[in-house]
Amino acid sequence: MATRPRIPRSFLVTGLAAGAVALNCACSASGQPEVEHASLDDGGAVAFAVTAADVVESDEGGFPLNLLFVAPPGDAIWESTEWVEIAGHPEVEIDELEIHRGTVGEFEGLGQRRLGNLSITVPVDTETTFSEVVLSVDGAQRKYAVGDVRIRPYIQGSFEATGDATLTAPECGTFTQRFIATGEDTVTPVVANNGAAGIEITGTATLQGEELRAEVDVECSGADVYIFTPLLEVGPPSASEALVMDTVSVGTQPTGETIYSMATRPG
Repeated sequence: MATRPRIPRSFLVTGLAAGAVALNCACSASGQPEVEHASLDDGGAVAFAVTAADVVESDEGGFPLNLLFVAPPGDAIWESTEWVEIAGHPEVEIDELEIHRGTVGEFEGLGQRRLGNLSITVPVDTETTFSEVVLSVDGAQRKYAVGDVRIRPYIQGSFEATGDATLTAPECGTFTQRFIATGEDTVTPVVANNGAAGIEITGTATLQGEELRAEVDVECSGADVYIFTPLLEVGPPSASEALVMDTVSVGTQPTGETIYSMATRPG
């Protein structure tokens, strides 16, 4: 459960730079003791992005999950975060805890806020779903809502990825990836096996000689950040195989308006 963070003294994590530049926004305005939600008017408001995640990862290692948040630059979360726990899953040991910092921006009606990234490695030997995390900050425990996260292990079928794939995107849409395969040219029946709230995936797979081209259409709604691994069952039901595309992250460079919305969202 408890893992102390390795917090660099000064850095700007990749993926926060664009969001940090846009911070100037004249927007209108279990096993642990009981934990209260942090409130916005306590002078030290910390708010996490709503993340919709359906991740399928090899069980050979953990999945590096990034959870964006905003906080006043003087909040203790930046220097005094001691450990993090997945709410309701104290048995899940979190590794590689880091707090990444973006630059500070001024928000009308709020004052200064810094964009941050809570980076943790979640083991994937079993399926884990959660919507909240608990942080120990300067000896006190805080609980934050983070959205709808599902992380599960997989065993890839007889497909080997070839070429480049999209890993980050500004918005959801159509994504393609190629895999090594053999057979006659044909369109293969596909069923998308994804089920996170806010993410809908449909797909096709076309066999073209020695390559299988997988294409998925992804519709997203209701969250700030989307992280998904398209999992396709390829072939007829009696002989289908799992085809796992690369994980895609959407919305990891939020605009000033999105950051303001995060900061003013009720806890």
